Amino acid sequence: MKNSRWIHNYDNFRKSLGLFKINVAFVNEIYFQHDYKKYDYVKDAIWFDMPDLYKQGLVKSFECTFDMAWRLFKDHAEENNQFDIKDYNQSIAYALKHELIQNKQLWKQMIESKTLALYSFQLESAMLICDSCVSHYLQEFQTLKETLNNILNDI
Repeated sequence: MKNSRWIHNYDNFRKSLGLFKINVAFVNEIYFQHDYKKYDYVKDAIWFDMPDLYKQGLVKSFECTFDMAWRLFKDHAEENNQFDIKDYNQSIAYALKHELIQNKQLWKQMIESKTLALYSFQLESAMLICDSCVSHYLQEFQTLKETLNNILNDI
């Protein structure tokens, strides 16, 4: 089992998460360097002061990390002889059932963010995704990493 596909893809997930963390750190650095009292909303402040490259980097690194996570769930299922997972929703249902993740609502929100980024990339959508990356998604991915580390340590 040590050489299984899901374990290999876990390493890829960790690498992707590392890049995502760097992008979140850039956004936080920009946020803390400016006076945002002149803005009505913090999200507006982050968005308008953030260079386009950081915005794109944050959204794309979220997409990549999310893709690695759901494929990791699929690979874990196949390792356990469950071969019927075809999409995000099924993989997340599997992960919830097998206690790889706990927060069903947040993962549904991630699916919505991924879909928005992929199919209707607009200013407002990107603002929401960036805000969610900083405020929720990074912590959830780190929790997943810890859970999977514990599983690997038990093998």
